Amino acid sequence: MIGNHQRLDHGLWFNLVRRRALRRQVEQAESDARELLRTFDEPLANRLLEPVARVPMIDRRRIEICRALISRPRLLLLDEPSAGMTLEETQRLMDDLLLVKRRMPGLTIILIEHEMSVIERITDRCVVLNYGRKIAEGTYAEVARDPQVRQAYLGLE
Repeated sequence: MIGNHQRLDHGLWFNLVRRRALRRQVEQAESDARELLRTFDEPLANRLLEPVARVPMIDRRRIEICRALISRPRLLLLDEPSAGMTLEETQRLMDDLLLVKRRMPGLTIILIEHEMSVIERITDRCVVLNYGRKIAEGTYAEVARDPQVRQAYLGLE
C-alpha cells in the first residue's frame, strides 16, 4: 500500500474533517493492494498486513514489484530481481513477470540481469553493455550469437 500513497489525499482538512472519505480511500488502497498481490500469489494477498520480515524471499520480491506496480507506472525497472533466490524461486518469479506482462500490456519492463536463462525467457529485446558501452542489441538469440557478447559474457566457443 506504500507505493500508492501519492493517490491518497494528504491534506490536513481532508484527514481531520472528511474521515469517512479518508476511510474509503484507505479501504480502496487496501483492496487494490490485495488484488495486485493476488496476481502473484493468492495466499500472499491474505498476508497483506503481515510484516515483510516474516515472508520468504520470493514473496518479498513479489511485494517489492507490487509496491512499484500499484502506482500504475508505464515503465518498471528491475535490477537483478533474481539475486539471492534459488533456481526454483527465480523460475516462479519469472512466471509472475510473464503474467504481469500479459495483464498489463501498456507496461514496459526494463530488466537488468546477469542470469542468461532469465534474460532469454523474459525479454523481447536485449541491449548488451560491456563496461558502459553498448556492444549489441536485438533479440536474445541475435545477441547471444554476437561475437563481442560471447566474448564478454558467454565465453568463447
